[in-house]
Order: sequence, then structure tokens, then C-alpha cells
Amino acid sequence: MHAALIPMLLLSLIHGFRAVRIGVGLQPKKSRWGIFIFATAALCKENIWRDAETLKWFRTGSVAPDWAFSAMPASATEPPSDEQSAPRSRIAVSFRGDGSVISDSMVIALRDVAKDLGRKLVVVVQVERDQTALRDLAQRLNCDFVGWTTQDHLTQERRVRDAYRESSLVVSDRLHALIIAVNEGCVPVGLMEHSTSKVERNFATTSFPFISADVTGWEPSRIADEIRGGLKVKRACDIAALAAEDLVRSLDQKVKNYG
Repeated sequence: MHAALIPMLLLSLIHGFRAVRIGVGLQPKKSRWGIFIFATAALCKENIWRDAETLKWFRTGSVAPDWAFSAMPASATEPPSDEQSAPRSRIAVSFRGDGSVISDSMVIALRDVAKDLGRKLVVVVQVERDQTALRDLAQRLNCDFVGWTTQDHLTQERRVRDAYRESSLVVSDRLHALIIAVNEGCVPVGLMEHSTSKVERNFATTSFPFISADVTGWEPSRIADEIRGGLKVKRACDIAALAAEDLVRSLDQKVKNYG
């Protein structure tokens, strides 16, 4: 893919234009193909990566939060106080469906936290290929299920956002499930049962007091404690979400200035 971009970038240079690459996170492997990725970075006027690890690899450009942080509801102009917040009676769950089956420990922990907090669980499908695995998870949890029921992505987005808007926490290993839930006022709790630092690396560009952990092999009680910890940082998350949104929106003007 990056090799195919090189002719386009060179053609742009011939016509007096330079490309701007924004919102990309990469970890190029040490292979013969890596040189093409570095070549495209060199041919861009500006590279704004979405995590510090990518910047470390390429040694050029800067870092800014993921573009999705700019997708806040239009009405969100300031962090709501506890008194202003709408009742949130759910805990949203949205895991990847392309890996191993969610452990029994995770299932037990989610049930225990929901019972202790007096909230209902809802499993949310934000990526269509997760549908089958998450339907099975909803059955194991015996909870509500917001599945993928339409090919109209805007309609599905509205259904997903509605579910998040009714939730106080979102527990997920998907970066954009966590970010979109943040847009709707949820506290993000990133719990992985696989080895990846993607979520942690991307949230590190923000001021979130973010909970992120690889909980593989953990006991249910320990996982439950991690989830409960999210409620302690609700106010700080509201403020951090707006700060991240402002940072991303400020890139608009920066891009315009390149013209």
C-alpha cells in the first residue's frame, strides 16, 4: 500500500503540492517493505502520528490524539456536573471478536460489578465482524445486546451511541469503541486478554486517567476491582475528553495553514 503511494506523492511534488499525513499509528516491522513506509513519511510535508511509539519509529513529525476524539456530540460544550448528568443505568461491553473467547473470569467480573453497582450490562457491536462472538458473550452474560442489524452505518452508529449514552462505563479492548464511548460521556476501561499496547499507546497522547491492563489469567475479583476503579475518575475523564477534542480540532487550522 505504501509503495503504491510513492508515485502519487512524487506527482504531487512535481505540481507543487506536499502531502500531510495525520492520525496514523504504525509499527513497521524490520523487513524489506519497511523502507517504503519511511519513504512516504519523508515525502510528506507533515506527519502527525497518533502515538509516541510511531513517532519514535519514524523520527519525524509530531503526535496528536486520534481523530475520533473530535466526534463529540454538538451539545457537549463543558463537562457536566454530577447533578447535570443524565441517569446512566448500564455498563457497556464491546470486545474484539477476532481473537480468543472472552474468559470466564471476565464474565464473572462483569456480572459481579453490574450487580454491586445496580447497573445492567449491555453488549454493543461497533464493528460488524464482532457480531457472532459478541452475541455469544451477551448470552453468557444474560444481558441486552445491541447487534449489527443494518448495512446503513449511520443508523448503526446512532444505535451504538444511544447505548453508550445510557452507560456509565465501557469495558473494551477496541480503541475506537472506547473513544466513541468517551464521546458519549462514558468512562473508558481498557481491559485486554491478549498482548497489545495499541489502546494504551493512543490514550497516552491525552490527559485521561486511563485504566488499561492486560488481565490475562487474572482472578475475577481483581478484574472487577479494575472496572470499579473507573467510577473514581469520572470527572477527570469528562475534562480530558474535551481537552482531547480541542487538540484534534486545532489540527483543522494547522492543515488549512499548509495551503
